[in-house]
Amino acid sequence: MSQHRRIRLRDVVRHAGVLGAATGMLALLGSCSRAPSSAAVFDTGIDPVPLGFAGPTYSAAVHDGLLVRSGDRKQVLPGADQGRWLPGGVALIDRSLRSIDLHVLDMTTSKRPHGEAAGNSVRVPGFDLPGRSVTQVNVLNRDAAPAVLTAYTPQLETLWSLRLPETDNPDATRSNELARNYYNVAPTINGVTFVQWHDSSEWYEGGDYGVARIENGKVTDVLLNERIVALYLSVDGTGLLAVRQESGEPCGGCVVEQEVVEIDPDTGTIIGEYGMPDEYVEEWRVEAIDKVDGRVAIRFTETA
Repeated sequence: MSQHRRIRLRDVVRHAGVLGAATGMLALLGSCSRAPSSAAVFDTGIDPVPLGFAGPTYSAAVHDGLLVRSGDRKQVLPGADQGRWLPGGVALIDRSLRSIDLHVLDMTTSKRPHGEAAGNSVRVPGFDLPGRSVTQVNVLNRDAAPAVLTAYTPQLETLWSLRLPETDNPDATRSNELARNYYNVAPTINGVTFVQWHDSSEWYEGGDYGVARIENGKVTDVLLNERIVALYLSVDGTGLLAVRQESGEPCGGCVVEQEVVEIDPDTGTIIGEYGMPDEYVEEWRVEAIDKVDGRVAIRFTETA
């Protein structure tokens, strides 16, 4: 049986090779004379979203349900499984019995989840919860044919719903059942949404991997076969980071060396390469990534 041990939260501030995709210029910042504590981290130029967390801000499982706390305000929500925080001290609550329902809880004005009080809630198909949400909440229905991505405001009002493109692989036939599968979270940064995909089937090997970039209803494929394993949106909405395998096809359970990179939301290209801390070994698995004020922080678990 695998045993997971949390390593610690690391600040990764390293000299990075940064590629200016718009100009084709390669700036080798690793050769500069600045100390590692001031090494460059890519600046997207996106204004951060004010978070408005009072602190301490957290959610935790307790005997009676889910304890949600923001500053001096706290509530216990029976039947809730977990909470994730939106800017403004608002919590997105997951209520799962036979299905997953999302509700909004405003800790500053309400004592009940907004979805219960006003009938404003979202049912999540399957068990794929949305990831970190800053400006909008994205719900992926990957079991639909074709897959459907629906975007909601932080108050869970529908913004848009989009049928995602099916595979364009010319090898796809009824006999090999080759299809495009969308998976993982779908973060939105500066109005642009990204979601991972893989062309695969039980009868076909070597299908392509990529990321769909969605802007104003238009879908383009980016990061084709770039070995992207996971996407992480920064808590303030200013950066989109990713875990990339250094070799081989993306595999969630494989013990392969990984590295942290940053994606330019304007182009969908890798614009910053941050590597890993010096202490990193391939058995460390990335559990979370964030980027705030020029620092990239990684939380690891180690699989024994």
